[in-house]
Amino acid sequence: MNGFYYDYSNQVFQDLTCINLESTQTPPVCNGYSLVNRNIGASRIYGAEAEMRFKFPGHSAWTSALPISTPRLPGAPLPMRAQDFDDGGNSPSISLVGKRPPLASKMNVTARLSQWFDAGPGRLDWQALLNYLSSYFLSQFNEDDIVFLDGTRQDALSAGFPGRQKGYVTLNLGIGYKIKNFRFEGWASSFLNEEVSQKALVGSSLNIRFLNDARSYGTRVRVNF
Repeated sequence: MNGFYYDYSNQVFQDLTCINLESTQTPPVCNGYSLVNRNIGASRIYGAEAEMRFKFPGHSAWTSALPISTPRLPGAPLPMRAQDFDDGGNSPSISLVGKRPPLASKMNVTARLSQWFDAGPGRLDWQALLNYLSSYFLSQFNEDDIVFLDGTRQDALSAGFPGRQKGYVTLNLGIGYKIKNFRFEGWASSFLNEEVSQKALVGSSLNIRFLNDARSYGTRVRVNF
């Protein structure tokens, strides 16, 4: 078992800001965005990693679990989301105390099962790799309510700022057969075909998602000289 502790200072996160406002519409609509780096102060991530291995005749299996305690952003107010275009684009400061950093899961569990055995004139082997990742947030705001300059509030979803990815499982499979200097292989990646957001850029009337790879599979032949 291993423990870890990360203490970041002057940490920077990236998000969107409006740089062009269409004021001929009511209410005004942002039609131009730019990426900006914002200093959020500091954050701490800590936890423990445990690994277990099991071996059996003709095949081996092992699992590795990485439980992470809830990471926290200790402070640093950050302006964003509640821009008031009628007030020159000003926005209130938002406290990040107690929020979780983006893409920080509480639990990451990996399990692999593999086997090989003699089959006819060659050797057959296969493996299955399973990974579970618990839910995480896609932004430092953790999908909290938006508080505007006048003190009114609006929930993040109705305002168009979704930011949570639920936990998911991925499964990769592979099989191979080796005979003399030839090897024949088949594989399947993202076999469960889960569609998840691995990063997001979310702004007013804008929701850009970077998704994981879709399910894919194939075969290949290798020859050693």
